[in-house]
Amino acid sequence: MWNSIQAILSLSDETRLFTGHDYQPDGRPPSWESTVAAQKRSNPHVAGQSAEDFIRLREARDATLPMPKLILHALQVNIRGGRLPVMERVI
Repeated sequence: MWNSIQAILSLSDETRLFTGHDYQPDGRPPSWESTVAAQKRSNPHVAGQSAEDFIRLREARDATLPMPKLILHALQVNIRGGRLPVMERVI
């Protein structure tokens, strides 16, 4: 994850980023668009962090999170390469 984030942050500061999720920390309104510059400046997971700091921060944070509501559905689709599972017939 750290390497992927670093590849994104190496893009120009004006590059627009569109997230696929937003946890709305501290009750703020949903946000689905940002820029590389904004992430470099204000994302606590990357701003001024080393890879080791990032790993410690993520492990501590992730240990407090519940299982995402739709994770089981998402896993089914991911395992099937983006295809929805076959619908079961109830008789």
